[in-house]
Amino acid sequence: MFLYCSRLAAVAPPCCRRAVDVCAGVLSSCVLRVSREANGPLCVCIEPRRYSVRVSPDEPLVHDAARTGDGRLFTGQAPTVDSEFGALHELETLATAHRFFEWIVHEFGGAIGPRTLEVGAGLGTVSRTIARMHPMTEVLSLEPAANVYPRLAERTRDVARVTIRHCTSADLVSSEPERRFDTAVYVNVLEHIADDIGELRTASKLLDHGGRLCLFVPAMPSLYSRIDEKSGHYRRYTKAGLRRVVEEARFRVDRIDYFDVASVLPYWLVYRLLRVENLGSGSNAAFDRLLVPTSRAIQRVLRHPPFGKNLLLTATLAL
Repeated sequence: MFLYCSRLAAVAPPCCRRAVDVCAGVLSSCVLRVSREANGPLCVCIEPRRYSVRVSPDEPLVHDAARTGDGRLFTGQAPTVDSEFGALHELETLATAHRFFEWIVHEFGGAIGPRTLEVGAGLGTVSRTIARMHPMTEVLSLEPAANVYPRLAERTRDVARVTIRHCTSADLVSSEPERRFDTAVYVNVLEHIADDIGELRTASKLLDHGGRLCLFVPAMPSLYSRIDEKSGHYRRYTKAGLRRVVEEARFRVDRIDYFDVASVLPYWLVYRLLRVENLGSGSNAAFDRLLVPTSRAIQRVLRHPPFGKNLLLTATLAL
C-alpha cells in the first residue's frame, strides 16, 4: 500500500500530491504482521506508532452504531445540561486546526450576522474565529457538556464580543423566549443530536425573520468509522439527506456543498482501513498544514465538488 501511494504521488496532479504524500507517510509508520490461529481466519495486524488495530477479513467495518446496534465505542451525549462529551481528547486536538476553522468561517461568508448564536460551541474555536473575522458581530456561545464548559469559559475569558452560556438551545428558548438572533451556527454538532430536525426547529424559534442558518457536518456515510462512533456521531450526512432535514425544519437552502475533498482518501485509509480510534496531534497538524491548503486550492477551481469529507450549508428561515 505504501509503494502504491508512492507511485501515485509521482503521477498525481500537483494539487493532489501533498494529500497522497500524507497517506504514504501514515502507511510508512505502520508495522504489518500476518497470522492465522488454528482453524481461524487469516488476520492482519496493522500497528501504527501509537495504536494497535486488528483487521480481519471476517470482521466487517462499523458503519453507523446508532443503526447497526454495534455500539462498542458509541458514546452519545444526552441533550441536557451537565451531560458528558465522550471524545474530549479529540475535541481538544481538532481545536488546534486553525486553518481549517478559518476556512469554514470564511465560507459561511455573509450568512454570519451581527447577532450570532453558536450552538454546541465546544472549546470556543469557532466563536473566537467568528469574532476575529467579523468585528461587528456579537456571539453567544452555548455549551451544555459539563466536562467541556469549564474549558470554554477559560478559552473565551478575554475574548471581546463572545458571551457564553451553560445551556442547550431549548433551555435558551425556555429562559428567554423573546430573544432573537440573525444567525445560528452549528459546526460539527448536528451529527451528535439524535433528533436533528427537532434541534433545527428549536433554532428557528431563536432566529429573527429572514434569519440565517450555518451548518457544517461530516459527510459520506461510507466513511463512518470507529472515531465517529467514539465521538457520538449518530450519522454522517449525504447532501440529499442534509437538505431534507433542513427543509423539514422550515428553512430554505441557499447553498450546500461538499467540503475538504483532499481529506477523503487519507480519512478512509486511517479511520476505515486502519480503524484508528483516536485523533493524534501529529496527524491533525499534518491535516491542517497540508490537506487543508490542498483542499482549499482545489475548491477555488472546483466550486461544487462531487464529494468531500464534510458538507457546508447555509439556509434562510422560511416565512
